[in-house]
Amino acid sequence: MLNKFVCFAIKGVLCTIFFVYLLIHCTYVLRSTTNEKENLMGFYAEEKDSLEVVCIGSSTMWCSLNPIIMYEEGGVKAYTIATSAQRPSSLKYLAKEAQKYQSDAMYVIDVSNFIYDDSTWEEQNEGSVRRVTDGLKYSWNRFMCNKEQIKGKANKCSYYFDIIKYHSEYRNFWKNISHWNFEKECPTKGWLYNDSVESCTYVKSSPDLEEITPIDNQAEKELTVLLDFCDESDMEYLFIFSMTAAINEGKVRHISNVINERGYDVLIFHDYWDQINMDAARDFYMPSHVNLLGAEKTSRFFGKYLQQRYHLGGHCDAEWDALVENMADMYEKGEEKIHSGGYIESVRVEITNIDENNITFKNNTKSPQSLLYAWTVKEIVGEREENVDTQWYVSDPIFQYEFDRNKVYSVISFVKSSENETLSKYKTVAKLQYNHANKEWDVEVY
Repeated sequence: MLNKFVCFAIKGVLCTIFFVYLLIHCTYVLRSTTNEKENLMGFYAEEKDSLEVVCIGSSTMWCSLNPIIMYEEGGVKAYTIATSAQRPSSLKYLAKEAQKYQSDAMYVIDVSNFIYDDSTWEEQNEGSVRRVTDGLKYSWNRFMCNKEQIKGKANKCSYYFDIIKYHSEYRNFWKNISHWNFEKECPTKGWLYNDSVESCTYVKSSPDLEEITPIDNQAEKELTVLLDFCDESDMEYLFIFSMTAAINEGKVRHISNVINERGYDVLIFHDYWDQINMDAARDFYMPSHVNLLGAEKTSRFFGKYLQQRYHLGGHCDAEWDALVENMADMYEKGEEKIHSGGYIESVRVEITNIDENNITFKNNTKSPQSLLYAWTVKEIVGEREENVDTQWYVSDPIFQYEFDRNKVYSVISFVKSSENETLSKYKTVAKLQYNHANKEWDVEVY
């Protein structure tokens, strides 16, 4: 009787393990493809303990540090892990995840996001959170990351078990089945390619600036948590502020001082603007994000910096050499596009008139080519957004809409080249809600 019970128990345990294994990998296959997931799958595909440097941060670092260029310049083997609109609290969990696979690497952490106000993180939507949590393999670390990120959100179970969200995405099955284990090589080693341009205004930093501006309470708390984690992890760390055309000097100096006091180095790329030879007119696709031209400059500088200051690099590897050749082809095409004027600057919109419930928008996006404009109005219901109206592409940059005072809206503006339809951009440009107490529209323009 006892033997039968033991056999039954063993079979039950084995069936449970098989079911959980199958469920996890079905989730990986059904997850929708995003740049963030491609980025993280690429990291998981790296050979264990094969990297010298792992760079972790948000979109500012994602576009600016190109590991292939860093290898070409200084022989440094690196990977860039990043997600867009990332909460600072994500950094600890991304670093912890990376250290399970690259335990001998130096960790470069971009702390640019710590300058933002508390409200920035309180208002983060589902997509911003999932860019991190749905890009991680199932583990205790992912569970704890979710627990931190989804405070105050509804449908918490779908974050922990994201197959609840993606179970109907059967179209992804055959596209993703080849990387069923959530590992897929990334030919850019995590770097985000961008061949757009926006002419920016360069604001020179003042090295002798005495004014220090405190960061918001939540950012200060998260910075302390991150540094405590770094102290306990026994790894080598370098903290950076990625290249930007303008800098919040007071907050950056405050964050740098806090980090320096804990015994860590801080590199502020903006301080080396002239040495890197940055060009505000050509090297950015928005003021805080470099394009491929800017990325080449910052990555060559950083490759040399790591080699000279930390004695890293000097490697020669046939596989990485092949990636350098492929990257040269990518750059040739991207530079040709930029120099030919085949780009659109960041989407910019202003509100020109509010007449009762009729609100008029104007798209001021710039491009060397003539543009067409489209608009979508969405109603915000909880965490969901539902389309309520769309204006298809026209040559007139003006859009007018009559809004309902009892609803909350977001507005998306689309632009595309009238000469090349594949050249396009879009952006959520405004959020609107009527304030019944003040009898006026509260409008937030992005």
